[in-house]
Amino acid sequence: MKIFFFKKLDSTQTRAFREIALHHNIATSKVFAAIIGIVSFMLCMMDQTTKSSNVLKYPSEYSAAITFLFWASVVCFSTFLICKKINERVRNKAYSFLTNFYAIIIIISSLWITFVMQHNPSNTMSIFVLGILSVAALWIFEEIQAIIIALLIVILFDGGLHYFQTDSCKLFANYITGTCVSIFFLCISRISFSVNYNHFIQLKKIENNNQDITKVNEMQTEILSVVAHDLHAPINSVIGLTDILKNIETTPEERNEYYDLIIDTCKKSNSIIDELLNVARNDETETTYALTCMNDLIEGAIQQFIKSKKKSRQIIYRQPKEKIYAHVNHLKMVRVLDNLISNAIKFTNDDGTISVKMEHDAVNIFISVTDNGIGIPKDLIPHLFSRFSKAGRTGVHGEKSYGLGLSICKLIIKQHHGEITACSNEDKGTSITITLPKANEMPTRKN
Repeated sequence: MKIFFFKKLDSTQTRAFREIALHHNIATSKVFAAIIGIVSFMLCMMDQTTKSSNVLKYPSEYSAAITFLFWASVVCFSTFLICKKINERVRNKAYSFLTNFYAIIIIISSLWITFVMQHNPSNTMSIFVLGILSVAALWIFEEIQAIIIALLIVILFDGGLHYFQTDSCKLFANYITGTCVSIFFLCISRISFSVNYNHFIQLKKIENNNQDITKVNEMQTEILSVVAHDLHAPINSVIGLTDILKNIETTPEERNEYYDLIIDTCKKSNSIIDELLNVARNDETETTYALTCMNDLIEGAIQQFIKSKKKSRQIIYRQPKEKIYAHVNHLKMVRVLDNLISNAIKFTNDDGTISVKMEHDAVNIFISVTDNGIGIPKDLIPHLFSRFSKAGRTGVHGEKSYGLGLSICKLIIKQHHGEITACSNEDKGTSITITLPKANEMPTRKN
């Protein structure tokens, strides 16, 4: 165990530990104030009824010490209760002062009673040592506080000796005793501080480890959910294409085309898996962007849907006559379009229409996917792009929704320095619009 005597503490933890130490000192001071207040009150009553202080050489000073301890305890306990109602910042400063002040009161009172009862502290200092030990072990003092109280003990002890003793030899012996008591207090105080601080650090480490474990568990759940979501579309495409090859007569050229689509879909699935594995490993692999013809990219994504789904809703694609280019990651952008078109199909009836449109101005490219399906309720639109969104609903044919698709789209579009927005009317349809920088406005960038 590390013992902190005059060692600088970790600044990142000091503030939090000070708050815990303050609350600990407040609780200790209140308990001591209550117990000592009751005991000193009982002693005062006993002194009044039985004159027990008459057995002492200085009964009046004994009564004064007990009375002082009683009223100091009452005042401190009452002040702790009153401080609850004041401003938090002022309250903490008041609490800090009160806890230190009451600890000094206990030391002064125990020293006072020792002097009154024994007159020669070198013979026996049971009450004084008990007070010193209680304060040192049960209060948590920082370095400067412990040093100040240790010096105060020496001053009070050595100064009080002159009131009771005049013999120079006994004075010298008691000076040494007072210094030893002060050092004893300082050592016990720093050991108490160290024990509490080390315990605090260990709890923090356990807390941080628990948070890390929770984050890992959450990440694993997220990754599994993303895998389940993102692999649905390519797997369904492979199923659709395989079904066509199995049940419909096709020419060799058509079969080769379908085979190529199946291979491309499988490659896409592999890229998704690789990307998710990189995320799981916290791999900082750079995302590459290439100058891409957006007309061809969008048309390719749409054609794959048309060819792989026998009963696909009608998909209409409108684009400018000229070729429009942007710096994008091809696979990621296809994932976005797959998600948007899949959602449009999922929430549109069989006789519905899905419109994919690309426009542009001098700076940006605008890609919209619009359907005339069931639409989205107004109260769900603000949650549409949230991960595990509660806006996720069952499709028109009972298709499951995981609330991840649009959050993935938003992340990818953000990586491309673009924006994605949604507009929807319930029972009338939904339109999702992507805004991307044109190639002449966006240099090649790394994620």
